[in-house]
Amino acid sequence: YTVVKLTDQVLTFANLEAQQEDMTRRAGEMAAFARRAAREYRTPLLYIQAPSKLDMAALPEGIPDYSDAEADQFLAGLEAEGVDTLDLRPVFRSAAEKDPEALGQLFFHTDHHWTPEGAFLGYQAICETLRSDYGFQIDDALTDPASFERFTFAGQFLGSQGKRVGTLYAGTDDVEIWSPKFDTDFTYTVPLSGIERKGPFAVSLLFPERLAETGLYDTNPYTIYAGDDYLLSRALNHTDPDGPRVLILRDSFGCALTPFLALSCSELTTIDLRYFEGDLLDTIAGLEHAEMTRCAYAIEY
Repeated sequence: YTVVKLTDQVLTFANLEAQQEDMTRRAGEMAAFARRAAREYRTPLLYIQAPSKLDMAALPEGIPDYSDAEADQFLAGLEAEGVDTLDLRPVFRSAAEKDPEALGQLFFHTDHHWTPEGAFLGYQAICETLRSDYGFQIDDALTDPASFERFTFAGQFLGSQGKRVGTLYAGTDDVEIWSPKFDTDFTYTVPLSGIERKGPFAVSLLFPERLAETGLYDTNPYTIYAGDDYLLSRALNHTDPDGPRVLILRDSFGCALTPFLALSCSELTTIDLRYFEGDLLDTIAGLEHAEMTRCAYAIEY
């Protein structure tokens, strides 16, 4: 991938030899998985289309990009099969229309991921759907930015795009830590990495010690949120033990989203399919009845 500038500050990836892919087969596979989950485990599936920087700003003229067209085809295929979907792209486009500075606030300048503020915007949209379509009872305070303190650490992050072109071209990004003003209590476990963290949101689901690591090219402060792209993790919310349980099949955008969404359910389990092998639903069934510290048997990695 080539790094290009969308604005004077914001970078993105571009594939100069991109060809549009047919998403029909992939949509069919996802629909088949959703039907099996509903049939065997009575578990509804919601597919969430994550946004990108290109939903808020255009590539320079002459550079091809088919991601929107592919996402549109994929979503249409799912909807034709009766699979629930939530498209976050219009939410971010609307933010860009309202505020010309929104792109640099919702995505890192030097990285392809959303910022904590961007992840929180996605979280708000997800919670709205969980309330309206799935009966979740989510307190308004949990999705109100005013309920969080925000701490900014200037110039601490050089993202995946910035690392390719250097700080003179890209600059650096600030890192922001969001911490709830209300009481929280979690146990966060990553069994395959031997991690168990207990306590408030800011010390269990966040890893602020990452800020002590030095070297812009050797560190990734984005993983302050949720720790890393772990194959398997689970957050138990002790302040809402009777709430719904959620499983996220995630990619790297899940890092910043996971801590926020954990506030709105009793238990949040994540599986990163990029590192997974085996039968997914059989694994999920095994996790349901296993202690997190003993469930590594269910995962091949």
